[in-house]
Amino acid sequence: MSDRYIRQKMLPQVGEAGQKLLKQAHILIVGAGGLGCPVLQTLVGAGVGKITLIDEDVIELSNLHRQPLYKKADIGQKKAKIAAKTMQKYNENVEITAILTRFTPKNAEKLIENATIILDCADNFAVTYIISDICTRISKPFISASVLGFTGYVGGFCQNAPSYRAIFPTIPQTAQNCNSAGVIGSAVAILGQMQAQMTLNNILKIEPSPMGQLINMDMQNFNFNKINFKNSPEYTGEIFRFIDHSQIAKTDLNIDLRSENELPRLEKYEFLRINLEKIGTTELPQKPINLICKTGFRAWKAAKILNDKGYKNISLIAMG
Repeated sequence: MSDRYIRQKMLPQVGEAGQKLLKQAHILIVGAGGLGCPVLQTLVGAGVGKITLIDEDVIELSNLHRQPLYKKADIGQKKAKIAAKTMQKYNENVEITAILTRFTPKNAEKLIENATIILDCADNFAVTYIISDICTRISKPFISASVLGFTGYVGGFCQNAPSYRAIFPTIPQTAQNCNSAGVIGSAVAILGQMQAQMTLNNILKIEPSPMGQLINMDMQNFNFNKINFKNSPEYTGEIFRFIDHSQIAKTDLNIDLRSENELPRLEKYEFLRINLEKIGTTELPQKPINLICKTGFRAWKAAKILNDKGYKNISLIAMG
């Protein structure tokens, strides 16, 4: 019987030894959307041993132009469930576990500790910083990608390379994403495949290592730019970390930056509701502060304002 991996094992960078490394790998993929689909197709096809896929989102009609694992009949079902089921049929030798919930600071630590390498396919900056902070602390390799419109990037962080904060110490100036600004499906597919390739190169120990490499892509102008940041210094400024709402302490000051109609509600905890525009003019006690919004974007901006006014020990909560 023919070996399904024979064509890649012919490569000197893979061989039998490399195929065994792939079989031994456990990959955590955060996000089963536009980036997650091509990543899954490539890594499952390559014969990695185990994949844990976490995503709470359901399939929508607007997903289908860039997420080819799903079809119209799947609309309304959980992405991670359908993706895992589809990929399991594609390669029954890969163990695929779907987790149908949000990736949060509360569940992140255990998921990351159990994996060989972590892939950020969520295209959500709060998720990215959560993963980077944990991977930095426990020295795990982390491959992150992001795409908007025709442009995006992919990079290898942590392990023996600088963290995500070393290159992106602060959030983007706008909170735009695919839902608000649009995206071309081909750009998502290319960056997802590049994520998968960086992952394979890391597992197979192919040189030069993808860790400490950042590739910027512009598919409107067909431009690619590679940056080597292996020697970049770590960010030493004030760090605002994301926590889960269940990690709120009784003595904390909780500030909800959202409007009253934004969900989910923060019902179990006492809190102040202050608009981002007024956060700098409100006198607050000097105690641990938790800033709450939907994505973490407003919370980060509010944290910067408060930190500049002398407030310390500030945490961010993205309620989703």
